[in-house]
Amino acid sequence: MSYAATGRGTMTNLTGELLKARASIDVLAVPYTGGAPQALSDAIGGRLSMVIEGLAALAGAAAGFSRCSSGCGSSAGI
Repeated sequence: MSYAATGRGTMTNLTGELLKARASIDVLAVPYTGGAPQALSDAIGGRLSMVIEGLAALAGAAAGFSRCSSGCGSSAGI
């Protein structure tokens, strides 16, 4: 399993490490400089198992996806 981390020692990284220790699971932190939008895209695409991020960042990323899916779908003829 893997998760997106926005840098070593950040809250996302420390939360992932806490999950790893408490749940006794082996997860790999994958460094992301692009933040939640890129990480969420990679999780949806199956390149990551999970995204650990603050609610505000995920809400902003999800809003971008819903705008794209409604706008991109019509322009792509879907």
